[in-house]
Amino acid sequence: MKVKEPLITQYGDREVCIVDNGYMWLQHFPLEKNHSVTTIFDANGEIVQWYIDMPGKWGRGRCPVDG
Repeated sequence: MKVKEPLITQYGDREVCIVDNGYMWLQHFPLEKNHSVTTIFDANGEIVQWYIDMPGKWGRGRCPVDG
């Protein structure tokens, strides 16, 4: 799949490309936890950004990976 155009976001005075050809997003959804971790890698395998989402309770059986 090819990216039509890179997605660049602004963080304060910094511009960060988070989507482009060869980029990868890795998401972790720990079992029975109320958070997830997302890591974005560029085409060279370098970490561009990582963040933790803490949405609160997803509810029983509502983890995003299993619907």
